[in-house]
Amino acid sequence: MPADLWAPTEQKLTGFQNSYGTVLFYEDPEVVKGLQKQWALFADKFPQWSEHTNAMHAHVLWTALEQDGLGASLQHYNPLIDQGICKTWGISPEWELKAQLVFGKPTGQPDEKTFQPLEDRLKIFRGQ
Repeated sequence: MPADLWAPTEQKLTGFQNSYGTVLFYEDPEVVKGLQKQWALFADKFPQWSEHTNAMHAHVLWTALEQDGLGASLQHYNPLIDQGICKTWGISPEWELKAQLVFGKPTGQPDEKTFQPLEDRLKIFRGQ
């Protein structure tokens, strides 16, 4: 990573050390491959479904943490941190790090986000 880009990244990563903890979300590609072999008709879908499952786990955990009064933010610093995390925590380097959910005491409100109007991104179809 270019040095001029590393400084702000390093600052953020250092800031995360003040959190209560971080949940690491991984996927074992061997499990996905096994499901692809077992269900050949849907083999091309399993990588996508794996991503969906990972995202649902992150969402549920984030919601639970917030209900307990904690703040959280989902980060994606891989592949920058992959080797260090595998070495530090004894995680198989074959596993794929998908995201990191940093949690702790809230330090402020989340930034406001804007979205396209709901009717432009959600379509509901009813049967006859």
